[in-house]
Amino acid sequence: LSHLIYDIHFQIETDYNLSLIDDYMKHWKIVADLNKDIKSRGAVVKAFDCKGNEVTKTNESIKIMNTEQAIMLKIIQLLGLQEPVQKESADDYL
Repeated sequence: LSHLIYDIHFQIETDYNLSLIDDYMKHWKIVADLNKDIKSRGAVVKAFDCKGNEVTKTNESIKIMNTEQAIMLKIIQLLGLQEPVQKESADDYL
């Protein structure tokens, strides 16, 4: 996130850009909440079908999180920023 803040300092602060940043942070919070749900309930959850039978299904939070992350990447593009590139270090191979 710090790289985004650094990049934004070099852009013109417009109402449009500030609105996009506000939207990005809202989606960031949603993704954090979805991650908590996935960690607590797991990737597969128990549910009931229309007949009342217990079934297992994929946690809906996974699908929603993928959609939210796609929106966040689009906002980064609209701001004219680049997606973060992770650099490999020697510690990555431990």
